[in-house]
Amino acid sequence: MHKIILLLSLSLFLLISCKGTQVDKETHSSKNLKSYFPSPIQDLRLNITEEVLQKQRLKLYPVSTQTPNTKEFMEDVDTKEIKSIQYYLEKAAETNYELTKVVVLYNTDIDPKEQAQQLFGAPNDNQNTSWYKVYDNPTVQLKAKTYRQKLEICLHKTNSSSSEEK
Repeated sequence: MHKIILLLSLSLFLLISCKGTQVDKETHSSKNLKSYFPSPIQDLRLNITEEVLQKQRLKLYPVSTQTPNTKEFMEDVDTKEIKSIQYYLEKAAETNYELTKVVVLYNTDIDPKEQAQQLFGAPNDNQNTSWYKVYDNPTVQLKAKTYRQKLEICLHKTNSSSSEEK
């Protein structure tokens, strides 16, 4: 009887203490990641194949800076805020390329850092210039940074096994 009570108490303790971790994982699940991408590409996911990308983004055209291990595509968006979007793919298998980075070029009257803060919240690095969010897996983070009129969103692999944000 004591063993059953002890086991139930331990189970209840673990359930309560892990509750925050479960919420964190749910917050950053694939279905909720759209809040981290600007509206024209809200449904985009990194790590998709070139074939999937070309089916989702019908107006892509290749950029001439291709290498054997990378491919780059451009899409003219021409919205009020965004001028164009660049897509970077890296070779993942013998014949497969996967999307690893997206660069959004904003129009000159739009502040990319302000846009990043709307998508990601306050910067969470030491220099206050980058944002990190857990991306489906605690060892893979979504990293965003701004420069000039651009917002770069890419995958950032970590060695950490923690599921908390940096």
